[in-house]
Order: sequence, then C-alpha cells, then structure tokens
Amino acid sequence: MTAALHRPSLPRLAGDTLVIALLPVACGFAVVSPQGLTWLPLLIALAMGMAWRRNLAAAHAWRELAKASPFLLAVTLFAAWTVFRSVTAANPAVAFAASAPFLFSLALVIASFPLTTGISSAGRWHWGFFPLVNIALAVLTVLAANGLINLAPLGGARLGELWHFNRAALLSAMLLPISIFAIDAMEESRPRRLALHALTATLVGIGVFGSYSESAQLAFIAILAIHGLGLFAGNLAPRLISGSLAAGLLALPLAFVSIFDWFRVTSIWESRPLTVKPRLLMWRAMVDNVEEAPFIGKGVEFVRATGYRNPETSALTAETHPHSFLFQIWVDLGLVGVVLLIAVVALLAEILRRVEGPARVMYASIMAGTLGVWSVSHGMWQSWFVGLVGICVLYAGIVHHRRNAQR
Repeated sequence: MTAALHRPSLPRLAGDTLVIALLPVACGFAVVSPQGLTWLPLLIALAMGMAWRRNLAAAHAWRELAKASPFLLAVTLFAAWTVFRSVTAANPAVAFAASAPFLFSLALVIASFPLTTGISSAGRWHWGFFPLVNIALAVLTVLAANGLINLAPLGGARLGELWHFNRAALLSAMLLPISIFAIDAMEESRPRRLALHALTATLVGIGVFGSYSESAQLAFIAILAIHGLGLFAGNLAPRLISGSLAAGLLALPLAFVSIFDWFRVTSIWESRPLTVKPRLLMWRAMVDNVEEAPFIGKGVEFVRATGYRNPETSALTAETHPHSFLFQIWVDLGLVGVVLLIAVVALLAEILRRVEGPARVMYASIMAGTLGVWSVSHGMWQSWFVGLVGICVLYAGIVHHRRNAQR
C-alpha cells in the first residue's frame, strides 16, 4: 500500500520525462540555433508544472522563497528601474524588446523554483543522464568546431564557421557544476565518484578548450576555481563572488582609464589585435559615456542605438552592445542600476550561504561562471545568454531538490 501511495501518476511521469528530455533539446539549440535558448526556460517551467504536485515539500519551498523577501524586493526595484530606462531610452521600442526577455527569464526562474520540488520522488532517478549529456555536447562541439564533422546541413553555411559553436561550448561549461553534483548523488563508492568527476571535467575541458570560445574557457576556469574553494571554505564562495562584483563595478569608471593605458604598452595590445584591442577600445569609449550620465545612465541599449566613438580614430563605430555587462549597466542604467544590481547579487549570496554544502557550491559555481563571462563577453540584455543561464539554474534546482527527496 505504501508503494502504491508513492507510485508516480502518469501526468507526473510525463512531466518528469519532458523535463529531462528538454536538456538535450537545449544542447541542440546551442549548436544549431542558439536563439532558441531564449524561451526554453518557459518550456522547462511548463514541464515542471506538469510534474508538480501539491504537497508539503512544495509548500515549504514557497515559504522559503517568502523568506527571501529582501532579495525579491531588490529584484523588483531593479526590474522597475530597467523598465523605466527602457521607455525613456533613445529608442524605446528596441530598448524594451531587448530588456523584456531578460526580465521575463529572471521572473520565470524565480517563480518556477518552487516547482522543482514537484519532480517525482518515486522510482529510480538516473543521475548519470546529466554528465552523459554534457560530455556528448562537449565531444560534439570539439568535433564540429575543428571541422571533423560537418553540421552545415542542419543550419546552413554558418554551421561551417568555427565561431558558431562557441555557444555550445559555453553551455557545456555552465552545465559542469550540475554534472558534478549529479555524480556526487550516485550510489557509488567515493573513489568511483572521484574518477567520474575527473573524467567528466577532463572531457568537458577538452571540448571547451578545443573550441574557439574564450568565454567558455573563462567559465570553465571560474567554475573549477569555485569548486576548489568549496572543498575548503564553501561558505565563503558566495560572499567572495558578490564582494568582487561590487568592488569591480564601483571601481570600474575610476580605474579603467589606468588599466587601458597599461594595456597599450604591453605585448597583449599588439599580439591579440582581433580580440583584445577592439574590446579595450570599446570599453575605453564606454567610460566617456558613463561620465556624461553617471547617475541615471543613458537608457537601455544606448550603444545599439548610437554606436560609440573610437578613442584612437574618433570615428563613430556601430556596435550591438559593449560586450560587458559591467560597462553596459553603467551606460544604460547609471549608478542607480549599479547599486540595485549589487544589492540583488549580495542578497542572493546570503541566500546561497543557507544552502547545504554541495548544492551551495553548485549554485555558486554557476553564479561565478555567469558573472565571469558576462563581464568580458556578452551584453547585459543578450537574450540567448540569459536563457542559457536560466536553463542551468532551473536544472540545478531540479537536481538539488531531487537529491533532498531521496534522502
């Protein structure tokens, strides 16, 4: 009778299956059509809704979320300021279209998080699914990026270009903390789990460093660094991340001119002319924009609407975004947005400090990878990257709560 009470219903089994099946779909989107990552968190949330049951665990999750009211208030204020600076931007339609997916994904992930407790606790959970899917994505990425297999028939000529697989490499790196957590949950001896850790990290690392994505490589290094820190002082990791972000953001407008001048006399300036030099020139121009409107910014997607003036040639250069959320939040939202974002990340770090060790390290690693990549590569409102992070957070929540349900 007890077994019958805990036997999952058909809708819950269907929801569980759909949630799991959407991870390979996300990997496919990352390779063939990365923009598909933008709205995939919505499908995952709907699938979790199918698997959700009204029970004490779900009610407890909502109570825990309610305890995070300072964090939710900070998120709400940040969202409100973003909307205001979207409708008052140079091009309100473009600005709102850019910020809407960001805000939608943010709200969706927060609202969906309690649903992760509804993943069925009956039946055998195949923890090996997560590392296997991640390894398969890494292997596919390195083979395709180096021309050993041809994926052009799936997506046209662009899939013959090496850079197009950068986003798949980044997803593979960002899934690594979830893979490690899933391996820890396996009913295997410690030596076997450590061997699986090493094998998974090695194969994912080969895929990441075999690609041309410096962003994925940075995320991989940041994730392993936080995991290493977690072995000795896991409780320190969230505060270290939030403190570093706050210090970097507040010092950026004052310090970057000196940093830029230093780079110009180093060998890096000439040895990496196609990547480092253009980005540093763009960021130097962003400092001038910040100085013109330091408190409220110039409105969401200002760079996309107006471009930037090259510091060397004084020519007006078109660009979609500053390739760094650190600069873009100053330019778009000003000091008000910076302070609100620091509050959001600091309060999130305090929430993570209340999570038990292995799960805390998993969340902190995703946080470190996200902020590291966002700092030097992607735009603040880049929708596919926002969706990619949302996917990782939702799956982290699933494996976390599933692990608790089995204890």
